[in-house]
Amino acid sequence: MDVTRSGTAARATAAAVASAALALAVLAGVGLGGCSSRQGGSPAAGASQAEKSEASGQGQGQGAVTDAAAATIALDVAGRRLTVATADTAAASALAERLREGPVTLSLRSYGGFERVGALPWALPASDEQLRAEPGDVMLYQGNQVCVFTGSNSWAYTRLGHVEGVSADELAQALGDADVEMTLRVP
Repeated sequence: MDVTRSGTAARATAAAVASAALALAVLAGVGLGGCSSRQGGSPAAGASQAEKSEASGQGQGQGAVTDAAAATIALDVAGRRLTVATADTAAASALAERLREGPVTLSLRSYGGFERVGALPWALPASDEQLRAEPGDVMLYQGNQVCVFTGSNSWAYTRLGHVEGVSADELAQALGDADVEMTLRVP
């Protein structure tokens, strides 16, 4: 067998495999980044719940936020009660079940200027996947960290829900700039 031909064939095969891998990576990136057709954050005022869910990526992938008749969780922070429409995930169901036993208070700290993070006293079932969090999203990180987003970030999370009825600015103002206590309860 001619060694030159064998080396050329191997390089051609390697180049074809690399091209196919690059094409798949590009397609996967388009799929992940294409969750929202809107730019600039929050959905337009007056949009339907389905449009709002689609715009924030909640209507697709893991843990779409459930409809208005679904379970909610209350977040009490700085004298204000915020309502979270829970996601359709095992983690959100487990959190609501634990909160039926009684409220839990978390100490939230600011992280990265786009989220507040606090540790739960117990773990929840995680089903992390690469998601783009938007203002108002409530996510589970590493099975026992609750993240409330005031900005955007892409990472591996499990969706817990979405804060309803407040703008990104109102949410950021309610959470403040410093560490804050937040109590979670089932209303």
